[in-house]
Amino acid sequence: MSTRFVAGLSALAVGCTTTATHDALPFEVTANRAQGWFDYRSEWAVYRDPAAPFRDLNVLRRPPECINIVNGTGQSGDRFNSLRGRHVQVEGELVPFLSLPQPPGPAGAVLGFRVWNGERVRNSCLVDDVFVARSIRATPRR
Repeated sequence: MSTRFVAGLSALAVGCTTTATHDALPFEVTANRAQGWFDYRSEWAVYRDPAAPFRDLNVLRRPPECINIVNGTGQSGDRFNSLRGRHVQVEGELVPFLSLPQPPGPAGAVLGFRVWNGERVRNSCLVDDVFVARSIRATPRR
């Protein structure tokens, strides 16, 4: 795990729960677990703020607080559609984004994504690591 990412996580850990309007469910990333608000569009990510995926990044002028999730579950991504917009717990491991292989060909280095088991991995959260998910489940409702 990179030092810069851990420092970034330390900064995120200060007040690491969402507001009371979201039942104070936590956003947390450790070496083996991530939890937060799941979004599944062209890429998977877990966010601190459930509204973050819907905000215009040009207006925010900074990336949202999140971690990109790589599907390492061995299951089709479609199986997880029902979790979109829900608070989830993800078990797996942090992997340095730059350690993932580049796609073949000269365009691979230019396009800014990596590959995991044949699928494109983007890093829109702009942190050093991505989280390879072995399992994803909804956080039980309180």
